[in-house]
Amino acid sequence: MNNQPKICPLCAASISFEARESFGEWRLFECAKCFIQFWWPLQHPGKEFYEEIRDDKFFSGKIGGMLPWSQRQFLKNPPVKKGMLLDIGCGSGDFLNAARKAGFNVWGFDISERMIKTAKRLYGLLNVYVSKDDDFILRKDIPKFDIITIFDVLEHLTDPNVFLETVKNLLKPNGYCVIGVPNLERAGKKTEQWDYPPHHFFRWQKGVLKGFLEKRGFAVIQLAEQPYSAISILYEKQLLSLGIIKFFKSKRRGAPA
Repeated sequence: MNNQPKICPLCAASISFEARESFGEWRLFECAKCFIQFWWPLQHPGKEFYEEIRDDKFFSGKIGGMLPWSQRQFLKNPPVKKGMLLDIGCGSGDFLNAARKAGFNVWGFDISERMIKTAKRLYGLLNVYVSKDDDFILRKDIPKFDIITIFDVLEHLTDPNVFLETVKNLLKPNGYCVIGVPNLERAGKKTEQWDYPPHHFFRWQKGVLKGFLEKRGFAVIQLAEQPYSAISILYEKQLLSLGIIKFFKSKRRGAPA
């Protein structure tokens, strides 16, 4: 495998990188221009990988019946109070169920067939699908959405740029996007097994994420970082330390800013 990138996979404007560490066949690089950290080579492990590692109890999104911090922040103060909501990487549907109770018309998709079956069984969710983002957008029955939520997805991707174009195509003009990712600047050891490939390929921090999205036509509306507390330590050990949640407003041609 080619273990040296020729150009930054995020900004596509730099050929200068600093090697940070190694893990198996992968090397971690930091771009000298946009400062994203990424593992190379970027090679998605495939659907089978997620079917094997995902367990209903571990990936249900709950600890003691509580949704992760980022999802709770959204439900406390969503950018709009109702409308069409799509959750990308919806897992077993815990967040979609809570969003439905809050008044949203909810849709979701996930790469894992087992997770979608769980979402239907646990919550009776109807508009949830086994799909990748590029397959989902080709469906004939898909509406445009007022809000798209993307919790714990960007770090798994091998091409965030293509993914973001898919998100734009699914949003209504002036729609909102809510994003949560593990924070590179979070407290703790940062050596959790889940933060290495082939599980994660990108390591985000707020300035990098903000710059990436603004360059691609999104305006930052709100940014919040999870406070370090006893419950965040618990999340680091059992799930993910979800460090950043952002609200974005898509800029469409002819739409008011």
